[in-house]
This record gives sequence, C-alpha cells and structure tokens, in this order.
Amino acid sequence: MKIEPAYVTFEQSKLLKEKGFDAQCLCRYSERKVVYNDYKLIDKLPKFETVKKWQIWKNGLLKCPEQWQVVEWLRVKYKIHIGMVVTVPYGKYFCKVINDWTKSHKGSGNFNYPDDEKQIDNHFSCFNSPQEAYSAAIDYAITKLI
Repeated sequence: MKIEPAYVTFEQSKLLKEKGFDAQCLCRYSERKVVYNDYKLIDKLPKFETVKKWQIWKNGLLKCPEQWQVVEWLRVKYKIHIGMVVTVPYGKYFCKVINDWTKSHKGSGNFNYPDDEKQIDNHFSCFNSPQEAYSAAIDYAITKLI
C-alpha cells in the first residue's frame, strides 16, 4: 500500500504565506499551480546559468505544504486544534476545530475552555475523504481564526 501525500490547495498556500507559514516543504507551486517536488527541481538546474539564479527562481515558487504540516503549525503557533472524526457506519468524515483550549485536569480528558469567546467548536459538513475534511478545516482556521 502506498500512501500519497495530501497537499494544501494553491489558494491555501497563498493564504498561509500571508499568515507567516514558514515550515520547510518538499514541494512548491509554480505560478501555473503546478506542484514541483524539490528533488525534481534539481533537474532544472542545468537550464540556469548559475546556481544563484536557480535558487532565486526556486525561492520565488510558493511553498506547498502537506496538510499535516499545516495542522501541526496551527496547533503549535496558534493553539488551534483540528481533529478528525469518522461517522460510522456511513464512512463519512468531518473535522472539529477548537481554538485555545486547556485541560482542566492533567490526564483526565476533561477540557476547560477559558471563556466562551475563545471556544470554537465547529462541525463541518460530512466529506467523502479525510483530506477533504481537513481541507475544509484548514480553510476555516486560516480565514476565520488567524
């Protein structure tokens, strides 16, 4: 079984850049929304006269992170947590987004929200794949919460 990476959309990549996403990514989007893997970009090096010109071209491309990188970045930087839920027996997926929560008792699993305004507990429509659900949750987090 081969697990394929799930990348954020081109539009999400643009928003993430505006919001300060700076994690290292193995892939990048071109202006034509084509995904380039960094290893494949090395093949383009001979077309440029110098390594410096190639580096400038490469750095001008938009970072194309995988969804898990954005979910982790949101958790670490903004304390926004995205969790996946599958509906049984229907096999549909949705994500839950919680902003700025703290545990009331260590290890208890009970959560205490600091105040009602900071509690964001949003259920999205059901999706056919986890990737679609994560994409909707990422959209919500980067457009509404940061």
